[in-house]
Amino acid sequence: MKKQALGVILLSVFVFMFILGHNLSAQDQEGWGGSTETPTSSTPEGTEGFGVSLKKSSKGVVTETNITEISKDGVGSETASVDGTASEADTLEGTIDVDTYLNIRTGPWGKIIGGLNNREKVTILSKEGDWFKILKDGKEGFIHAYYVDAPGFPSHQGVEPPILGSDQAPFTGVPGSSATVDNGTFGAEPCEPMPDSVSSDFGPRDIGIGSTFHEGIDLPVPNGTRLNALGNGTVTEVGWSDGGGKFVRVRYDNGYSSFYCHLESVSVSEGQSVAIGQDIARSDNTGEWTTGAHLHMGITDSSGNSVNPRDVPGLEFPPLVE
Repeated sequence: MKKQALGVILLSVFVFMFILGHNLSAQDQEGWGGSTETPTSSTPEGTEGFGVSLKKSSKGVVTETNITEISKDGVGSETASVDGTASEADTLEGTIDVDTYLNIRTGPWGKIIGGLNNREKVTILSKEGDWFKILKDGKEGFIHAYYVDAPGFPSHQGVEPPILGSDQAPFTGVPGSSATVDNGTFGAEPCEPMPDSVSSDFGPRDIGIGSTFHEGIDLPVPNGTRLNALGNGTVTEVGWSDGGGKFVRVRYDNGYSSFYCHLESVSVSEGQSVAIGQDIARSDNTGEWTTGAHLHMGITDSSGNSVNPRDVPGLEFPPLVE
């Protein structure tokens, strides 16, 4: 009888332990089977400077879904664009801080397409390395950030472009390769766009009125073609002559002077400083000594003697087509 009672007790204990173990196993399975949240990673900061580089179409519309708002300390924060257009918050205003002129280029150390004077204002679109991408007079270009003062980016900080003076880049042997041009180096093309050929070269020629000496180069461009300053300098004369029509003369910092004539209009005045690549006139067919629309371009040296423009460092011309 005692043995039967002991068996019943042991059986009850075994059943109890079995039920308890099954419940614990079920709880463990429920805990491991639940979903777990994955911690979100922090969003990487924007590109150097103030974030996303704005991509604009020809109409100035931002094509990025998200744009970067510029705070007062120059640090960007992501904001959603409502209508896709750029606002003042998307850019910075910079002030040129340089002793001479600052070149505008097509890219970092790219082709010179213009220039800026000290204290001029520019709209900064983005920062790419040591360069600011800017918008000036409706056109995009690049300028060296060392010579620009902007919120969050004070001027003359970091490494100054080295060698050949405080405002110049490493020497490459290419005229106009410096960040700023303080010696009047030529680097801009006289016409924009340039023609594919020259219609009359420097030197003796016969144009039907006897042998004459042509003191310049004729570039066959349509009426209204943009004409640029070849370098940094000063406008010395604007006027009219019977043979050459409307003309403009510029003396450059390197001692050379340019003479453009047969012009439609001149957009600068006597005594005005001009920067390399600056728009100074429009071409035409004015004056008596012309048989068609073109630019007559003459160059004189520091002594006032006419020289062949092809021999002047920094100037390049297409071939003569007779």
